Amino acid sequence: MAPERFRGQCDARSDVYGLGLTLYELLARRPAFDQADRGELIKQVTEAEPPPLRKLDRTIPRDLATIVHKAIEHEPSHRYRTADDLAEDLRRFIEDRPIAARRITATEQVWRWCRRNPLAAGLSASLVTTLVAGLVVVSVLFLRLRAEAEGANRRLYGVRMNLVQRFWEDWDPDGFHQTLAEQLPENQRGFDRRGWEWHYWQRKVGSSHTTLQGHTGPVSGVAFSPDGSRLASASYDNTVKVWDAREVTPELLVRDEARGLILLLVNRLATEADLRDRVARDRTRSPAVRAAALDMVSSFWAARTRRRAEAIVGPLFARLFVRDDVLAAIQAQPAAEPEIRAACLELARTWTESGEECNNAGWDLVREPGRPDAIYQRGLRLAKAACRLEPDNGFWLKTLGVAQYRLGLVAEALATLTRSNTLNEEKQPVDLAFLAMAHQRLGQPAVARAMLDRLRDVMRQRGSLAASQVAEDLAFLAEAEAVVLYDPIIPADPFAP
Repeated sequence: MAPERFRGQCDARSDVYGLGLTLYELLARRPAFDQADRGELIKQVTEAEPPPLRKLDRTIPRDLATIVHKAIEHEPSHRYRTADDLAEDLRRFIEDRPIAARRITATEQVWRWCRRNPLAAGLSASLVTTLVAGLVVVSVLFLRLRAEAEGANRRLYGVRMNLVQRFWEDWDPDGFHQTLAEQLPENQRGFDRRGWEWHYWQRKVGSSHTTLQGHTGPVSGVAFSPDGSRLASASYDNTVKVWDAREVTPELLVRDEARGLILLLVNRLATEADLRDRVARDRTRSPAVRAAALDMVSSFWAARTRRRAEAIVGPLFARLFVRDDVLAAIQAQPAAEPEIRAACLELARTWTESGEECNNAGWDLVREPGRPDAIYQRGLRLAKAACRLEPDNGFWLKTLGVAQYRLGLVAEALATLTRSNTLNEEKQPVDLAFLAMAHQRLGQPAVARAMLDRLRDVMRQRGSLAASQVAEDLAFLAEAEAVVLYDPIIPADPFAP
């Protein structure tokens, strides 16, 4: 019986209470109120609430317990309005749908929908998983591509900073400023990739320092006058210049800009006439700058031609050593510009030959036996060039004598080596070895053996030497012993009495 019935009140909600209490006792398997005394039982019904179902049995579903407890609420206004409402909520519970007695979370609603529709839930889960996996893959690829793009941009920044230095050295202000501007954030889609290099060059161009331009080669030293009014600078272009250090005059600035214009163009044009015409037609400079640049054209072009000639002639002398050979090589390989070829020939004629370099190159060719005659011929030519430069150098004569012996010019070798042995105060094992072999070849075995004995004495008396020198001397001794001790002597006329 509903509590309000004891107060003389009754409506449809009282019947709902009775139905709810019946469900309660069925689920709890015990009375809702267990007082044996009638008065105490009425007091318990009107004043107390039955114990919670889930406290008595945790296996009872929470929604079902909620429906039952809503049906047996003490206040009629808190119960279901009609039995149909109670039945509808029980039907919702049976169909695993949200009940009216309790609001559920969105997560619980999704879970219940999945239990009611397992096929659709499985397909949805597969779709969601595929979308998430695709999103993860796309995100990883995007991050990787972004990192590669950033790396490429950093490398491009390094290349541009190298270009900035090149433009600075080539006196190309347009390229210099344009390349610096390309790294500004507004030109990099808002990204600021500028490092200390960019700021260094920006301060460089924005500084108040003045560069004194005038030398065509690197500067080797500078010095101020005692009163500080003048500055002297020396350069590897064999010039010394004196500057007025008190102030930078307009004339100095004009010369400075004119020199920059020449340096910008001199290596890009084929002839001096082209350079002069290009300077005359330049309308980005003032007439004073153009006039000063035109006065500099001849000297800069001559310096450019000489530098290119030195780049050709220097390596030729380092490889061929002899002036005549270098001249022949220049004439056999015409340069792209006749002017450069003429400058190379003129420079080669005045190039200082080195006797030491000729001798060293020749010695490397002739010191070992068993080589082709063409190699010995080249060594003989280099040795003759060295002796031409220094006729009384015993070491140069030694190389010449060895070359002559290798080519079978034994008599000439004997004369050359005898002179070399005379000029060298410290007797050289090489001279004695080849003198011994020359005497043996010329049919003088007694002299040859005497020279061989002397060679052995000299080698025993010599002090400590480098291992390579000792090995070379031992090789010459072995070669001399093989000739003197084991080669037969064939007389010029074997049938003579």
